Amino acid sequence: MAYLLFPPFVWAALRAPKRVAMAGAVISLSMLALIAFGPIFWAQTELLRRTGPLDIASSYAPGTMLRCLASFFIGLVAYRLRDFVSAKWVTPTVITILALLLWRFSDIALIAAFMVLIMALSHDQGPIARAINVNWVHGLGLLSYAIYLIHDAVLYLMFKAAPPLPGPKELWLIISMAVIIGLSALAHYGFEVPSRRYIRRFIK
Repeated sequence: MAYLLFPPFVWAALRAPKRVAMAGAVISLSMLALIAFGPIFWAQTELLRRTGPLDIASSYAPGTMLRCLASFFIGLVAYRLRDFVSAKWVTPTVITILALLLWRFSDIALIAAFMVLIMALSHDQGPIARAINVNWVHGLGLLSYAIYLIHDAVLYLMFKAAPPLPGPKELWLIISMAVIIGLSALAHYGFEVPSRRYIRRFIK
């Protein structure tokens, strides 16, 4: 659903007047709050049984899809309005995020804080930005979407579908990470990048 709505989301977040984009971000945060703390209909799991208010994994819960769409739109708006937040916000925002992680019910505040962090880091300034801008970290960042798609299948095949593996589990975890990164590199550079170029040429 997020992919199907990508074109109108891009227009609303990146092309429409800024007040429309900001209003959409506020509506998205409000929707997340409703999903997290509203009637059980949205999550189909009682609040106290979740590890966090937005820990919604049921395929049949309407909150599962809406949580994705709202967060997706917030990310697009953060990209557009990134110049409104300076690089000096990085350190206090990181401290705030670490503090919020200690509180079980901080999901909504965390999403807002990560939005600010992404906007502040976009300037590539400061010690934290330099620390995560080294080549291998940047490379893993490029592969992150492919890793997200592939990791679950690899882990399932190695640790659930396959017979028990000999030797220490830690060794097989390291091997699985190497397999995941290798397959992700193939998917990214062999499929994702060429496909992106083709789609851009097609649109032009």
